[in-house]
Amino acid sequence: MKLRLIRETDVLRHICQYLDQRGYFFTRLNNIAAPGRSLPKYALKGLPDVLILWKGIMVCVEVKRPSSQEREPNGRTVRGGKLSLYQAEFAAKVALNDGVYFCVHSVEELDKNLQGLRHERGIEGTPRQIYGSVN
Repeated sequence: MKLRLIRETDVLRHICQYLDQRGYFFTRLNNIAAPGRSLPKYALKGLPDVLILWKGIMVCVEVKRPSSQEREPNGRTVRGGKLSLYQAEFAAKVALNDGVYFCVHSVEELDKNLQGLRHERGIEGTPRQIYGSVN
């Protein structure tokens, strides 16, 4: 039986489902230039995969593939993703502006980080999801 490697896109999809089911106000960011084009002026490199606004706190979530003992088709060991230089720089700027940046490898890791943030910042109540008209 062939084992299926856990892809980063699978983890990201599960994280977005988790956030949606719990009522978080969030968006999925996709900051990739179109083929043959560069990013627009003032478009930042290293943006996170998900941006959450929670009780006035900007929470950035970068999703990486988890480490594994499995091997890729070419025989290399599957390594968990790490932040790129641009992502690390963006994370530092978020922290300097009182935002929060998480690099996670699973829904469970994100949940643990959000619960820690809730405790650290004294956040009470449930997230408020607001889409569409607010009138």
